[in-house]
Amino acid sequence: MTSLTFKSSGHQRIGCNEKGGTWEEKLKICILKDDLIKNRKESIDNFIYRWCDGKYNFGYYDDIITCMEYEGKSRIKEMKNQPHKNFEIESEIVKEIMVETPFGESEGSNKQYRYPGFNGWIHCREYNNYSKVHSDKYKPTNPLHLFEYVNYVITEKK
Repeated sequence: MTSLTFKSSGHQRIGCNEKGGTWEEKLKICILKDDLIKNRKESIDNFIYRWCDGKYNFGYYDDIITCMEYEGKSRIKEMKNQPHKNFEIESEIVKEIMVETPFGESEGSNKQYRYPGFNGWIHCREYNNYSKVHSDKYKPTNPLHLFEYVNYVITEKK
């Protein structure tokens, strides 16, 4: 098993404790309750951790760490570096960890979800038999989100 690329330091562990989180030593990641997540980075890290927990609970993996090693670290990197890049996600896991929301363009989807909370950075669209998820740079209630979305439509969706 390869090692994760998360940075480890005593400062991160202390910072995590000060935020009210739990430091996951094997993954070198701060696990926070949804209401304690304050920024996009924390949102992505915790979303992918919960996604891997869901994959474990639904029997896709034998443990969360294996999921994080095999899929999680690459998804975190993609979501942080490539906003609006969608990847498919299991609909049953989406319903467990995300909140249905009115924010976002439906683009033909049946339902939309966000994480954390209905105004979070992580956006998912559920279609008939699959779901797609991506990260936004800004929360949907931030006026910059509108410009972000317009730019995405102009440059990415041509």
